[in-house]
Amino acid sequence: MEYPVFTNLPPAQQDALNKLMSLLGPEGVSHLVSQDPEAVNARLESFSRYENA
Repeated sequence: MEYPVFTNLPPAQQDALNKLMSLLGPEGVSHLVSQDPEAVNARLESFSRYENA
């Protein structure tokens, strides 16, 4: 399923999003989508930093 809030992400954020979505499951993804784009970007950046630590 494609969500408009996730369009036009840079490749690194798209990769992080794909990994995060696989961990969150459908309910977590629905919650993520309900947030504004700035919150989504902040979560993706945090996840990327965590993953690279």
